[in-house]
Amino acid sequence: MTTTKKMKLKNDFSVSVLISVLLAIAFFAFTAISVQAACGDGNIDSGETCDGANFMNGPDGNPISHCSDLGDTDPATNSNNLGCNTDCTIDSSMCSGGFQSPSQPENVPTSFDQAVINATNWILGFVIMIAVLAVVWGGIQYLTSAGNEDQARSGKKTIQYALTGLVIAGLAYAIINIIVGTIFV
Repeated sequence: MTTTKKMKLKNDFSVSVLISVLLAIAFFAFTAISVQAACGDGNIDSGETCDGANFMNGPDGNPISHCSDLGDTDPATNSNNLGCNTDCTIDSSMCSGGFQSPSQPENVPTSFDQAVINATNWILGFVIMIAVLAVVWGGIQYLTSAGNEDQARSGKKTIQYALTGLVIAGLAYAIINIIVGTIFV
């Protein structure tokens, strides 16, 4: 194999690795940005006990909205409405003391659509990890082919299939988010 062919193989592999790394970074950035919970969006997200006029559900399954829902037994204050602080925690300042405001556990889906999005993010992360490993493996096959056309072809196909898998995973992610966003709005 000539030096020119070796350089071309090395350059082709470098471009493939660069493209796959950029795709992986783009997918992770898109995932992090698109599902970021936002206090003040009107939806009770993970870690929030309220958001605007919406309150988390109590043990009885009904939204917590009055001081009595927090265990306030003082007749003078137990019918007062609760407020929602700007950090999406319940404002119980209108209630009598002696109880603790509820807290929403972190990273627990608060709705079916959030659970679907969380599962999609985990699956996409796993697919990206596998695809990056496949690109690296294909690159190793390609670089170590030493003139063996079958091994070089196998390496190219591995890289091609990994990148195709990334595109399909990205499209599936987008479709799921469109469906969840359309149905569960």
